Amino acid sequence: MKKIILILSILCLSVVRASAQTAILPPILGDMNDDGKLSVVDITLLVNINKGNIPTLFTNLEDFSYIVNNEKVIGTWYSTQDGSSITFNPDSTTDYHNAATYEFYPNKNRILVYDALGYIVHAIFLTEITDQYMDVIDYSTNVTTRYIKSTSWILVSGITLTPSTLNMSPGETSQLTATTIPSDAINTEVTWTSSNENVVTVDTNGLVTAVAGGSCTITATAQDGSGVTATCTVTVSETHEYVDLGLPSGTLWATCNIGAATPEDYGDYFAWGETTTKSNYNLSTYKYCNGSWDTMTKYCNNSSYGYNGFTDTLKELEPEDDAAYVNWGSNWCMPSEEQFLELINSSYTTTTWTTQDGKYGRKITSKTNGNSIFLPTAGYRDVTSLYDASSRGLYWSRTLRTSNPSQARYLDFNSSNIDTGNYGGRCYGQGVRPVRVNQTPSVMVTGISLSQSSLTLNSGTTAQLTATITPTNATNTTVTWSSSNESVATVDASGKVTAVGPGTAVITASATDGSGVSASCTVTVITDKSGSIDGHDYVDLGLPSGTLWATCNIGATSPEGYGGYYAWGETTTKSTYGSINYTYSSTNSELPTSADAAYVRWGANWRIPSSGQFAELINSSYTTTTWTTQNGKYGFKITSKTNGNSIFLPNAGYYSDMPYYTGGYYWSRNKSNNNTSAIYLHFYSDFINYNYSGPRYYGQSVRPVRNSE
Repeated sequence: MKKIILILSILCLSVVRASAQTAILPPILGDMNDDGKLSVVDITLLVNINKGNIPTLFTNLEDFSYIVNNEKVIGTWYSTQDGSSITFNPDSTTDYHNAATYEFYPNKNRILVYDALGYIVHAIFLTEITDQYMDVIDYSTNVTTRYIKSTSWILVSGITLTPSTLNMSPGETSQLTATTIPSDAINTEVTWTSSNENVVTVDTNGLVTAVAGGSCTITATAQDGSGVTATCTVTVSETHEYVDLGLPSGTLWATCNIGAATPEDYGDYFAWGETTTKSNYNLSTYKYCNGSWDTMTKYCNNSSYGYNGFTDTLKELEPEDDAAYVNWGSNWCMPSEEQFLELINSSYTTTTWTTQDGKYGRKITSKTNGNSIFLPTAGYRDVTSLYDASSRGLYWSRTLRTSNPSQARYLDFNSSNIDTGNYGGRCYGQGVRPVRVNQTPSVMVTGISLSQSSLTLNSGTTAQLTATITPTNATNTTVTWSSSNESVATVDASGKVTAVGPGTAVITASATDGSGVSASCTVTVITDKSGSIDGHDYVDLGLPSGTLWATCNIGATSPEGYGGYYAWGETTTKSTYGSINYTYSSTNSELPTSADAAYVRWGANWRIPSSGQFAELINSSYTTTTWTTQNGKYGFKITSKTNGNSIFLPNAGYYSDMPYYTGGYYWSRNKSNNNTSAIYLHFYSDFINYNYSGPRYYGQSVRPVRNSE
């Protein structure tokens, strides 16, 4: 009921003060206490009514002088962090917003602020008031702030951390203490952060936990907005060395066996599930049986092998039975069968029979980063004797053989073979090569996309390919580049392709993380045959027919020059063009060389283009056509999609009874179906087409072609 009364009082007040405009306040979440204070501070409220220049009523941690109980505030709120102030006057005006007014009712737990037009622009509710401080919620931000009775705002000027440096081992914890200066700063709380949580974490109280080897910085930051910080450098040292082989699981492998001082040392021998060495390894001394293979007392899923039919559901060693965990600490464990399988997977590693400091064994090398470990041929112990040392390596996994729980899985190798499928009696003494636990697994590459899937290059030119890896957080984003035919195209380590000679080659980018993911680009290398003959330049546009196009019209000295105008089948220009003075009467479907202006004017290496050559020239599969200007002349620039070469055809117009300089008109050497017409290339600014037909007596441009040699 009290909640409803408060809502109504605010709504009534807003309607009176807002005059013609109704101010709508949202509902209040939480009831008033009997003493007139809100019972909750988690309140989500006011939507500002005025959408114009709405001021901020209070900035961070402002102060006040005093409050008169159950009356409007009298006095000044002052001493903001930046030195500005807000004054609330007894006449209910304030200087922080021009002509604004306020109402402050401590017993109703609210302040309402109105702009000059009488519209509510802020609502602030109080959660607690004493003679020393006031806690309020500003509904425009939903932030609770404490305002303190003070004439000055004292900020933190310094922080001292104790200790200032730490040396730790994985798994250890240490407490940091932050002392702020001065001691009477208004807010002495700090926030703790770690620069690398893979090495060290820190909680909200400054408790540091070492995770893994490395160094990082712990920072304490004052919460009062002063920006003051202090740091502690933490170094975490590993007791036992390990190697990252870049495996998908993220498993890190120890460099030595338990009990060994070097990688080639045999180290200690353990029965499966036991954590100490002993002098005699047999069923009578084995911890988890009653003297025989069918009397297992732990790790037994088959009653036929359990003591008095004992069974449990354990399929892997628990930490208290894991020799690596017990002897080296909680960051270590014995490998699982899956981790052994991954270790010797040929997609990720190579295994080589070799010697190291005179000891035989297997060197296992990562295909991802080149790192390696050495597993010596430590043999195994049965009863009191050591067998197969220097010729065979047997390394326990932590995985039970569920089909016969008196046995467990192990890695087994010699000079000719390495295998994880073997299993043996749990009572025998074998070596243990620990692995790191709780490591972030490697993120494998799932896809590669190349910046281009195909390229056509001229011999001697280059192009840059870029490989984009998916996902972006893959652990190893490097790729190797290769070419299927280096006599055609080569590629360097950065993906730069160099065209060597004519032909086709496939450039491949392959992930190096063992995922097998790759992407390829087909590169076609051509020879640019552009050049000059008979004093006329020509361009190779890489067209399928091999046609080479002249750079100028007949009679022009530059690509943008119009040149001469020729009636179809005539080989000289003239002053007028019409049917009355047209001289070529043959009805052949194609001009003979004697009537070909290009052949006659430029020589036997040149011809007027056929309609098919024009069709090829403007085919969008081979070229792009662009309306443009060149040295002030309009025309079409035709650019090869194969090699980037181009020609310019100016907007030369045509001659009939008089010159017409609108559009481009270029004769082909082919007659149309009508004996009085011939086919020509025609264009305006907004189109280009090769299959137009017009009177043969018109004077039009000729752009010669020659065949590729």
